[in-house]
Amino acid sequence: MLAERAPEFDVDLRAELSPYAIDGHQTETVSFAYDLVRKPAGHRLRTVGDA
Repeated sequence: MLAERAPEFDVDLRAELSPYAIDGHQTETVSFAYDLVRKPAGHRLRTVGDA
């Protein structure tokens, strides 16, 4: 189990990632976007075949 070997895992992980660290920290930039759309009240959605 990892729990038993957590200290060794931590040391190994830090050693592997340290070349990519800035001031001893790892950073990740995350961004997202979305479109929020709402159908107006009383408006019927047209479908293919509607006249």
